[in-house]
Amino acid sequence: MARIGRCSSKLSSHRLTRKPRKSQPLSEVECVSAVLSNARQQFMVEMGKARLRIQFLLKVSVLLLSLVCVGCRSRLVEVTIVNQGPTMRVMEFDYPSASFGANLLATGAKFNYRFKIQGSGPLSLQWEDGSGHTHTAEGPKVKQGDQGSLLVNIDARGSVTWTPVLTNPK
Repeated sequence: MARIGRCSSKLSSHRLTRKPRKSQPLSEVECVSAVLSNARQQFMVEMGKARLRIQFLLKVSVLLLSLVCVGCRSRLVEVTIVNQGPTMRVMEFDYPSASFGANLLATGAKFNYRFKIQGSGPLSLQWEDGSGHTHTAEGPKVKQGDQGSLLVNIDARGSVTWTPVLTNPK
């Protein structure tokens, strides 16, 4: 059974545990050593608690961030333009608030692009053929917040077919 002694020096306010011996006061060196050992043990315990708190906060932060990221995603439209007709030059795809295009879309080629609809209005596709004539094809109307996919197919005669698969989860 351990005995509790008191330091006889300035450190006398600290209670210390020591091996059973005769009831005599601790020496100055034993007292300082015991106090430092006790302080080190307390420091290690507090560091362990702090490490657990940090790990807990990190796990909670990762969980909250993942929940926020699951709920946040842009509403995009993925468009694929398939050219089965003659080579298209200076192709431009217009949608509300912006447009995109390509200088050349060869026969049998596909062009993929993603965009976010920022307003409401019609879609359109313009291009020049090999002889320099401009062609325009009007597409479906879209609303802000629409998302999904859109297939634009240009057949061998130059006719354009629009196949939208769009939703608006307002």
